[in-house]
Amino acid sequence: MSSTSASHRCMACGVDLERGAYSKRQWSKGSGFGRCTGCVAAGLASPTAVLDHMAQRATLKAAEAEAAALRTAGSSGVATENRSADEAQEAADVRAAVATARAEQRAGGGHVGA
Repeated sequence: MSSTSASHRCMACGVDLERGAYSKRQWSKGSGFGRCTGCVAAGLASPTAVLDHMAQRATLKAAEAEAAALRTAGSSGVATENRSADEAQEAADVRAAVATARAEQRAGGGHVGA
């Protein structure tokens, strides 16, 4: 896409976003090269950084769910334990995706993003 298009793909998160989601400088870099303001604010510079961020959030979410399960163990323990296990699995899946992305990055011989 050229810089006159109605949307650009964010280099970090890969989402097609409208002009308002970018600073003037990031928009001028063109589709696939600039980062949206959300990714700039989060410090996300590449797809690998996005996966790292997602893994951290998923791990935190699983830990919070486990803590909530411990607090409510007497009242609805089974349902809470199942939810906690699902969230722990989600965190493990995200960590596996991060490891896969890093392995692919190393195999490709270069750093993704800047």
